[in-house]
Amino acid sequence: MRTVTFQSVLDGAAARIGLDPTQTIQASTASALTEYINTRTRFAWEAYKWPELSAIEKRQFRPTYDAAATYATGAEVFYLGNYYRKTAAGVVGVLPTVTATWTSAATLTDFVRSIDFDQTFTAASGTTAATPIGEVMHVYRQDPRVVRYAERVNFWVTDSGAIVGPTQFTNASPNEVYLEFTIRPTMFNTSSNAADFPRVISEYVKFASAADALREDGQFDKAAYMDGLATDALQKEIDIIELKQGQTRLQGARRDLFPSTPMQRASSSPIASQLDKANRGQR
Repeated sequence: MRTVTFQSVLDGAAARIGLDPTQTIQASTASALTEYINTRTRFAWEAYKWPELSAIEKRQFRPTYDAAATYATGAEVFYLGNYYRKTAAGVVGVLPTVTATWTSAATLTDFVRSIDFDQTFTAASGTTAATPIGEVMHVYRQDPRVVRYAERVNFWVTDSGAIVGPTQFTNASPNEVYLEFTIRPTMFNTSSNAADFPRVISEYVKFASAADALREDGQFDKAAYMDGLATDALQKEIDIIELKQGQTRLQGARRDLFPSTPMQRASSSPIASQLDKANRGQR
């Protein structure tokens, strides 16, 4: 992710409301601007699928079995590609494949394939917390970064995370998945001076937080002007992604090259419209 400093965003917002950013900003003003910046940051961060603010990570539903750990009855672990629940007391270090102590999740009807928003483990480490999740966008059976037609996996979001179901084309539920999600927005404070701030939304946030400050001060005309500049700045970044880089296409903006009726073809598809005209000329 390309970044600027939080201080540069704060200074930019201050300059847009008539303050000199080279001078120390009054504490109450800095606090208010920081609040506006946080509000506008979250809005812009979550309003669009920014490639730089998204991630794809391999996730599993339970931590990997640790032979040195002591597991209570009911504990669930991942071991050699499968999940197990400890259903009876056993000696420390007994492998989950021992059915007298562990039961395979494949035989359990109440095993939930869940991924918490704040997962406390990763596929590589049972003690390292995974990246906090903002919004879940897609779940795949294979890594979509290396598999061109990675199979989608059904999921639904709960109050604590995502529940993963079977794949699109089978009734099989994978034991490991690749999660595409929005990284959780960073919240800043007046001591965040050198903290990294996403460059892609920085200009929008400067204008938008300045608009909030001016509106709070009763300068509604100037606030409306800043709102317009903020909208332009955000749209510019979206246009770069969609039109210049061609990375993302909004569903509502998609154009069907071959709609079903002549009227739809004429209105939504120049290519299909020209084909219709050619066909009519031949008759």
